Amino acid sequence: MKLTVDRGACQGHARCVTLDSTLFALDDEDLAVVLVPEVSGAQLSRARAAENACPEGAIRIQGDDA
Repeated sequence: MKLTVDRGACQGHARCVTLDSTLFALDDEDLAVVLVPEVSGAQLSRARAAENACPEGAIRIQGDDA
């Protein structure tokens, strides 16, 4: 599954980073960036948690049918 962040929607709340700093980080503009663009297994469940926690809906998991 492909993990992406819509930088136009991201407001830098950093909930994704708090949930999993191995998948997400904040850049110099305090916007989220994806560190691991292809996720599966345990990473996928953590990516889903971050997707659900994002108040702006900026995180997407492409190819995710769940």
